Amino acid sequence: MAFLGRPETNWTAWEGRPPVRKMKGNPMNPQILIVGDVMLDRYTWGRAERVSPEAPVLVLDVEREDARLGGAGAVAALLAGLGAQPVLAGVVGDDPAGRAVARLVAELGLPAEDGLPSPSSRTNDGLGRPSSLLSASDRPTTVKERLIGAAAGKHGQAMLRVDRESRQPLPREVEDQLRAAALETLRYVRAVLISDYGKGVCTPRLLSAVIRAARRVRVPVLVDPRRGGDYALYRWATVIKPNRREASEATGREIRCVAEAFAAGKDLCARWGFHAAVITLDADGMVLVTADGEEKHICGRQREICDVTGAGDTVLAVLGRSLAEDRPLAAACELANAAAALQVEHVGVSPLSWREIRASVGNALCGVPHEPSELSEGNDRQFAIRNLQFAISLYRAAGRKIVFTNGCFDLLHPGHLHCLSAAKALGDVLIVAVNSDASVRRLKGPSRPIVGQRDRAAMLAALDCVDHVVIFDDDTPERLIADLRPDVLVKGAEARPNGVPGADLVQSYGGEVALVPLLADLSTTAIVKRRQGQASSRIDSRLNDLAACIS
Repeated sequence: MAFLGRPETNWTAWEGRPPVRKMKGNPMNPQILIVGDVMLDRYTWGRAERVSPEAPVLVLDVEREDARLGGAGAVAALLAGLGAQPVLAGVVGDDPAGRAVARLVAELGLPAEDGLPSPSSRTNDGLGRPSSLLSASDRPTTVKERLIGAAAGKHGQAMLRVDRESRQPLPREVEDQLRAAALETLRYVRAVLISDYGKGVCTPRLLSAVIRAARRVRVPVLVDPRRGGDYALYRWATVIKPNRREASEATGREIRCVAEAFAAGKDLCARWGFHAAVITLDADGMVLVTADGEEKHICGRQREICDVTGAGDTVLAVLGRSLAEDRPLAAACELANAAAALQVEHVGVSPLSWREIRASVGNALCGVPHEPSELSEGNDRQFAIRNLQFAISLYRAAGRKIVFTNGCFDLLHPGHLHCLSAAKALGDVLIVAVNSDASVRRLKGPSRPIVGQRDRAAMLAALDCVDHVVIFDDDTPERLIADLRPDVLVKGAEARPNGVPGADLVQSYGGEVALVPLLADLSTTAIVKRRQGQASSRIDSRLNDLAACIS
């Protein structure tokens, strides 16, 4: 498997080794804290088919208007759509736009008692403002208003954006209240997301307090940084998620290719103590770089781009939701990349379902052979198993049927190809488990295997009918079958005194067991014996010739 990383990359390793962390709440419906700049996105939609006689500008004939949460609010809305319980920590103005934000947040289903404590200075507007939002009378609510015009039956295009905002830092009193509320929330959330748009909410003091407190309780912190900002503000966060331009500005490096993105990611981790950097590269996908040396490029998806608004918010939300669910970081990046590709097909930030995202990843992965994975004992085995289990969950989300077979596959021959092709025909995804060298020696004797485990696995992975190859150390695959729970177990139909290993387990949960007829006289053992017999005959013949010459 070439696409998933180690689960330990979910968490920071600031003190030299991954911490032991007791996660809070339900990982399938996690509470996630979002700290940052809450905005109101307003959209005015209409037809733009004529030019004004007053000036060389288009006229927009308004057809409808709507309002959505933006910034940190958009991240919260996306998380709610993904089945998480967002807790939004932000500040709005005491104005109509702030009250509109409050209504939209309330529609996410956040009861006041589950949110942040209400500050004493909060304006009581009688609307049941969620207690995760603070009100400041000396600053306006950030509003971005977009005019979207359509013409000639085509999709609407952005014509103009009008911003109303303040970039002044929060007053100390409001900052203290937001800080206290956020720190209190850390007791029960599974992740913290920082959405910093540079509007004054994410002050150095607030960020330092939240990140340090999250470190102490082993809660991962993911940061979507402001453009042109000082990344020292986010020092020791778990994951930093800049885009290409932001990463280039922060590191002083040009990022024109994946290799340069890897170098920038290493620089970010080394300079500011991040455990990982995820750099989004627009059409080129994204790269993941971790402080312990992992590098991964997730290729971009070919999509019809309608609007890039919200792609970054989507990546942050999906990464946070995935890590809160204890997914490996590399797997989280696969999901986030797929989600961003789906998001840009819509105008504005639109909700996405978890099933829709997983199915998109599953469709992309199906039928693509992956590098072999070795299952050694200990933590490495657990990491590899979790990666395979995650891949299987994506395939199943896409409606794929999982087929499993196993063997030594020493001296790959037509009999093997016959069995593998037959196995793939019984489903959609074929996982092949290969006995390790040590396992083969125990089963076949000290003279075997003839071909080493990595070479055997590499040859299998190169076959079109094989999707995943895994090397295992046990004498039978029963433990692996119990971990992966395939839909179909396939073996050759040779006589087996003890039955097919794992068959009872597969049938116990409703799976199928299939036996493939073997081709006559085609086995590695038979081939080896024939070769040995031929060699022995040649030796006897040469000895006879030598004896004849002597006599």
